[in-house]
Amino acid sequence: MSTVTFNFFAKYLNTSPSARGGVVRRMQQQASEAYHPSKDFWQRMNVALASDRRTTRDGAAVTACAQNNTDPRRAAHFDAVAAAWGKLHHRWDDATAVLEPMRALPIGPLTIGVKPTFVERFSDGRIEVVLVRLAVGELGRDVKHAILRMLELAYPDTTTVFVDVRRGVVLTNSGKRLDHLDPWIQSEAAGLAHLLQDDAA
Repeated sequence: MSTVTFNFFAKYLNTSPSARGGVVRRMQQQASEAYHPSKDFWQRMNVALASDRRTTRDGAAVTACAQNNTDPRRAAHFDAVAAAWGKLHHRWDDATAVLEPMRALPIGPLTIGVKPTFVERFSDGRIEVVLVRLAVGELGRDVKHAILRMLELAYPDTTTVFVDVRRGVVLTNSGKRLDHLDPWIQSEAAGLAHLLQDDAA
């Protein structure tokens, strides 16, 4: 059984069928290379976001990351994220951070490592499992809903949340029946597993 990351599978879902082979090969090549933070465009901002949730929870760490950035390639992107997060983080003002480990989600022939960006618990006991997207490219509607569905499968009895920071959009599974996506998700997982097996052959 092949194992892929949550981001790997989401990117695969958001890629047109004709381009998937090339995308899978590039993602596999990147995964096989030694990780170096300097090659990870969003590494510093992701660290700042995690710090914000664990410490002051007021967006200051994200703002500081943008202000301290010296890479001109990242400047406009980091500034846009900091400005948007300054408004979005208030959703969790009345919550506290919860540590949750990554979960292994079996879907057909694949195992998907599901790791939320952060998890929050409100005073009424409600838990939100949150995935934050910083990148510019927009995900399709079905892909966003598939992300919410996989989060709720991995973390049952929670509110699952997808945050598109660049667009200031917050989507949740509240009031949605997303299980109708299961056959599509399973079919796509089988297709990705087949591609991975072909590349490994």
